[in-house]
Amino acid sequence: MVTSKQKRNDPKRVDSFIGWAILLGFGGVTFFALCQNIGPYSSLFSQLMQRIPLLGMLPFIPSLLGFIVGTGCLAAVQSAEVWPLLMLDTPSEERNEEWNRKIKTACVIASGGYAIDAAACARFWPPLKVEFAVFRYAPTLGAIAWGNIAIAVFTLFGLAAYVCLWRYVRKVM
Repeated sequence: MVTSKQKRNDPKRVDSFIGWAILLGFGGVTFFALCQNIGPYSSLFSQLMQRIPLLGMLPFIPSLLGFIVGTGCLAAVQSAEVWPLLMLDTPSEERNEEWNRKIKTACVIASGGYAIDAAACARFWPPLKVEFAVFRYAPTLGAIAWGNIAIAVFTLFGLAAYVCLWRYVRKVM
């Protein structure tokens, strides 16, 4: 007969609690990074919307539409980036030639997503404090915007790292 004290001290339950705590903690950090990564896309689409004559009349419309379209674009890019990682959960017996084609396609699409995301981050958070022509002829470590590079790397790979952590913790729990 199992008592309530044995249920409270069950190691599997403690491991599950710790696993969920880890996932929630890192999930919050990842969510913050994703919210921060809306900026490059929102800025780009807001600038594009301001060029449309009818939308440019009211100052808040391009910003609002830019935010909505930018958030959708970010969601599509991030989904493309983690698609191959999610496909790895397919059981071995279901991995056949068709699955191989799908994973190759997913990897190509993910590469495109990373390229788009990297370009958006580099445009919004420039990696250099000086013009590239100046840096090319006189490169110094002080001319590199290390903070911008760290933000861009975190926003590029944050969700993928979280998905890998989630897969690992799920297997352990």
